[in-house]
Amino acid sequence: MPSCVMISLHVGSSRGSAEAIKAYLLSLGVPEVWICTEMGGGADFRAAIHNAVDSCDVFLPLMNQQWADSGECYDEYSLARRKNLTSFERGVTSKGQPRKPVFVPIALPGLDWSAPHIEVLASYTNFLVHDQATVAPDAPILKALARSLKSLGFALPKFEDDGAPLSVAPSSAIAASANSVSPAEQLTALIGAAMTLLPQLKSGAGQGGVEEDTAVEIKDTDYSKVLKPRYMGILQQNYGGQMVWALEIEFDKSRMEPGAKNHITFPGAITYSLLNHVEDASMEEHDYWHKWVMEHIANKSNDVETLQCDLDVTAGLIIAKGVSVTQECNLIAADEYRLVLSVQGRTLTGLSKGTTKVPYDSTFRAKAF
Repeated sequence: MPSCVMISLHVGSSRGSAEAIKAYLLSLGVPEVWICTEMGGGADFRAAIHNAVDSCDVFLPLMNQQWADSGECYDEYSLARRKNLTSFERGVTSKGQPRKPVFVPIALPGLDWSAPHIEVLASYTNFLVHDQATVAPDAPILKALARSLKSLGFALPKFEDDGAPLSVAPSSAIAASANSVSPAEQLTALIGAAMTLLPQLKSGAGQGGVEEDTAVEIKDTDYSKVLKPRYMGILQQNYGGQMVWALEIEFDKSRMEPGAKNHITFPGAITYSLLNHVEDASMEEHDYWHKWVMEHIANKSNDVETLQCDLDVTAGLIIAKGVSVTQECNLIAADEYRLVLSVQGRTLTGLSKGTTKVPYDSTFRAKAF
């Protein structure tokens, strides 16, 4: 059983929701649920928050856009993240156990999933997505929260799970974050990212002694220092409903080889994890995407796509072609991706070529991790 759950919230917009969550968790037997609204007058609130993060087993951010924009909430998140990443080293947890505090985020409508700290959190943590701006005392999200805590190994002796499936959230849950991006917007984003890095690539190639009429030598180019081996981000799609995926993109830099003029080739892989799906009410059961999503959810599998990558060192553009897909459902053919590096290689902006008639129908951004 978690001895302490800390709810991180934007007080002005989520106080009632936090109090409803607290009451529910206490009713299940959780010994302590901490929210900052209960501090007494004259209390050192920063010290109190630090102590709450330091002692909690579960960090539960109640995430709306006000939370995402709040500097105080960001500080709480950053402190909890540091505590989580160092819990083994500090002796709080041991290998084989989850790092603490465990993150159990609840996303509310209107949240901008592209905010950097939310994007990083989404890349390794499943979100609970609520379809209303507030959490009522009888909201289905509370049962989902209890099930999540149990799945993480926390005992909740007073929780009686009837096993009934939770109702699918309506499309309003992530509609704002999962809207299609037009080809013009995609092209603008890619051009902007490419132009950011282009001067560095040209100057880096010159400093490395690469002649314009010779093939690239891997050891002489600066690009291996710009490209990071691992990026994490999110991808939103509107096939058969609305889906939010966590992406983990890996490049095997140890296997870089010279390609065509000013090009480097190397293998890579991209792992997809389904974070959330909002079903299209008009979709028939035999529909391709309905079948795919239902099988994917039933198998609880991650999809791993191996890639063969071709990097143009003068333009910062990676053409990554799917070689094979390993997954339980075997319903998707390999994709092709156009990836552009920016911000000293810390950001990867991408277009994904899917199965629709639109050449590149999904866009995403990932951060070096």
